[in-house]
Amino acid sequence: MLDKFDEIREAYGAAIHITSGSRCEKHNKKIGGSKNSNHVKGLAIDVVRTPGLEEFLMKNLETLNIWIEDLASCPTWLHIQIVPPKSGKRIFRP
Repeated sequence: MLDKFDEIREAYGAAIHITSGSRCEKHNKKIGGSKNSNHVKGLAIDVVRTPGLEEFLMKNLETLNIWIEDLASCPTWLHIQIVPPKSGKRIFRP
């Protein structure tokens, strides 16, 4: 995920603030993360949701080969992962 984040940041051309990255199962449970969270597997990050970044990611999902949670599910952050969800959709509901 770190390599993918570097690729995203370089393509975006500006700083991106990570709010959550890889986390242990104990912490994931404490904060209410899903049981099979991709954060625990090191396959997902959450970043601060900003208009420019949001637009950039939406336009480049395929090119960057990433999947993001439905924006309605994440009011102040963007959940980005490097593995497809069960639905296979680039923008998915948790």
